[in-house]
Amino acid sequence: MLMLTRKQLDKVLRWLGYTESQADDQVRWDAPNTVSILDRHDETGSRLVQSMAVGDQCQCINTIEEAVVGKEI
Repeated sequence: MLMLTRKQLDKVLRWLGYTESQADDQVRWDAPNTVSILDRHDETGSRLVQSMAVGDQCQCINTIEEAVVGKEI
């Protein structure tokens, strides 16, 4: 399963051309936004936890995509 540390995420954002300030802003926005989305989609979060337990990154992505089809994210 793909797990990024804050430092790794910063490196990726910098590689994509973000300034240090922009990367910091993006990370600060992403974390609470992700929690908010999972909170609004409780069933999706539960399914995601099950997929994460298996450790299959592709299955995690499929789980999210299948669970939110036709729903507002």
